[in-house]
Amino acid sequence: MSRRMTLVALVALVGMAAGTAVASATEWTSQPTPRLAREQTGTLAAVSCSSPTACMAVGNESRGTAPMTPLAERFNGASWTIQALPHEPYGELKAVSCSSSTSCLAVGSLGSAFNARSSTGDSTSQLVEHFNGRRWTVVPAPTRADASLTSVSCGGARACIAVGETSSRSPLAERFDGTSLTAIPSVPAVLPNGVEGVSSMLASVSCTSPIACTAVGNEAIFWLNPNAGGEGGAPPGTSDLPLAQHWDGSTWSAEPLPASLGWPLGASAISCAAENRCVAVGQTTNTAVQIASFDGSNWLAEPVNLPSSHGNPALSALSCSSLTACTAVGSIGPKLGVLRFNGTTWRSQTLPTAGTRALTSQGQLTGVSCPTMRFCVAVGSPNALRPPVLKWTGGR
Repeated sequence: MSRRMTLVALVALVGMAAGTAVASATEWTSQPTPRLAREQTGTLAAVSCSSPTACMAVGNESRGTAPMTPLAERFNGASWTIQALPHEPYGELKAVSCSSSTSCLAVGSLGSAFNARSSTGDSTSQLVEHFNGRRWTVVPAPTRADASLTSVSCGGARACIAVGETSSRSPLAERFDGTSLTAIPSVPAVLPNGVEGVSSMLASVSCTSPIACTAVGNEAIFWLNPNAGGEGGAPPGTSDLPLAQHWDGSTWSAEPLPASLGWPLGASAISCAAENRCVAVGQTTNTAVQIASFDGSNWLAEPVNLPSSHGNPALSALSCSSLTACTAVGSIGPKLGVLRFNGTTWRSQTLPTAGTRALTSQGQLTGVSCPTMRFCVAVGSPNALRPPVLKWTGGR
């Protein structure tokens, strides 16, 4: 072989190797995370990335019979580190939102059986913690009511909305101004004729600016009067409906999800890529209608059709970086699952299996954040000592 032919062959081999490296870089990869203390197990419930080099994941950790405590891990673009948090026994963080690398707000709940903040024995109180780039501090709740916060979204460092529910099954919403929390009233329930009462909760919220947030959850109406339900009456019972509300910076307004979606337990997650352009995940047994999008006027079903061999999907979180790029996570069958929307269709993505035995066992991804169209981080809680952390850098 001539010297020229040898050089051509070497260049080709280098090109093939580079192509392989690029291909592998465009798949989901399992990220190494810090090992927890001996005999400790951890769960990461949510993650928020303000950029590909700044992510914060939160959840809880426990050791044997010791009380559960909040857990937070930070990513700097190269590695993950466990964060020092205020000591909060029987506490857990369920959601986090970071407007920048130096401003994150995390919310959750605190078991009150061992919590001096509550006067009742079997209730829970809300837990809110703020990260200023150096350390975490507890933010006092604006009310002593028994409550739990399940989601938070920041339209800016001084403009966050947190949502959840009270022990009386009424929706809870609070605003963070960078220093303190203020309770904000939700949309008053309008009871149909004959309905005795209503209970509702907000499960997830997404803000695109300080004056544009949408929250979703569920609403249950119940009646005892046999004449309720219009002409002919209806037997005593309940009716569950999905719920959506919009925040304009001063008040909430109803933005109802249609009952035709068939989400009896309501919506569990929402992500808005722009004002009045949102995608929501519903809780339903209909595997083909778990996602709906809002076009500014109406909510429309987004069918998800997977081969029967994949198993039934159960989606729990999603993140949309643009109108044509969304990622939803949860489980598909017995395994961790990811669906990706490319502007036209939702497709199942391949997760790593080599060297990650936990990813092929039963488990679920519970949080995802995509700060750009080509970067996502997902976290969850499989049957493993350390929770999974996955990273995606583009591709299919």
